[in-house]
Order: sequence, then structure tokens, then C-alpha cells
Amino acid sequence: FSTRLLTQNDHYRHCVLYEHTWMCNSTIMIGSVSLYLGRPLIASAHCISIGIDQILWYVDLLGWTLSGFRFFPVGVMKYLTWPETPHIAKLTSTHHLWTIPVLLYATRGLNPLAFPLAMVITTVNVCLSRWMTPPAVKIEKGKTQETAVASTSKLQPPVVKYLNVNLSHEVWKDIAHFIYIDNKSTTLVYLFHLLWRWQGFNFIVYKFLSIVSIQVFGDDVAPPVC
Repeated sequence: FSTRLLTQNDHYRHCVLYEHTWMCNSTIMIGSVSLYLGRPLIASAHCISIGIDQILWYVDLLGWTLSGFRFFPVGVMKYLTWPETPHIAKLTSTHHLWTIPVLLYATRGLNPLAFPLAMVITTVNVCLSRWMTPPAVKIEKGKTQETAVASTSKLQPPVVKYLNVNLSHEVWKDIAHFIYIDNKSTTLVYLFHLLWRWQGFNFIVYKFLSIVSIQVFGDDVAPPVC
């Protein structure tokens, strides 16, 4: 996060702050703090809240590799091929592949309360993103402090930075073929359809990771310390 913040120009830095509210990004910070404070339940719940997204990264990575780097089966990784995606964003996107394994190893398994808490985390994050972040930001490229004060050079046309944090405004455009929700529906209807799908997929991931964690760590899960 700090690297991306420092390497962006003044007009993109506020977008980096918006992007940090993606759950996959906030999970790294909150998961680290909760583990440091001895609160494994919070860490494992955040791990489940991003479960379906992170698992689909493996699907996309495998499909992209097997297709000769031409095709993403789902599309969750496709934004890395957008011409407007900076190189630093591509380099720092690897956390989608190691967040779940690291948190699962650190918590030594999943507590049964992880999924109910993950439902709360997902709902709160999506609703806050809908309320507090815009779907996109128009950026005046070339409009630096110097040119704004005194400059005769012609400014570059504005570009639109696509945000749509936590899919709170519409289904991510690259995965519309994978999951359909009417983006023109009212806010409550859209969020309802988004969240029940998200929670349902996360439940499947939770059951899968529970089986894996039992096989690896046994069924002696740490007590649900919040």
C-alpha cells in the first residue's frame, strides 16, 4: 500500500486510498493486527469474507496459464491486463494468492464462528463502500500544481479511474458473464442480490477450507477469542 501510494502522482493517490478499502486489502492489515493481539477468530473471519474472490484467482491463474496466457475463465484477474493498470498494482496484486494460506496457517484452523462473523464483515464493508466510495473518479491528467497556477501548455484530457470498491455499485465488468445481477436495479435490491450470492459462495469456501484445515491441523481449533 505504501509503495503504491508513494509511486503514484498527486491525482492518483486519493484513488489508492479508496482502493485500500477493498476487503482483500483491508484483510491483510486487520488480519495482521488481530493475530498480533491474539484474536485469531477475527483473522479467520476476514479470511472467509474474501474466500470466493481469492479462490477464483487460482481458477483464473490456472485457466490463463493453460490457455497460453490468452483467456481468463472467470475474469477476477483480467484487470491486470487493462492498459490503465499501473505496473506497481500488478506487482502488489500477488497477495490474492497468499492471503488465505498465510492466515489459515497462522490461525491453525477455522473456528465455527468464523463464517457468521464473516457474513457481518462482508455486509458492513459492501454497504460502507456503496455509501462512501464513488463508482469511478475523473482525473485531470497533467493538471499539476504548477500548470494549475501558471502554464500555457495544453492539458491532457481527463481519464476515468474505475473503482467500484467491493462491487458495491455494480457487478465487476470483467465477471459479468460469470455472475449476473441487474445493475440498474435499486440500491437495496442490488445489494440484496449481491450479498446473498457472495455469502453463499463464501459458505462453500468455508466448508472446503474447514476440511482442509482439519486434515492439516487437526480438529483442535483455538477457542473463539474475539
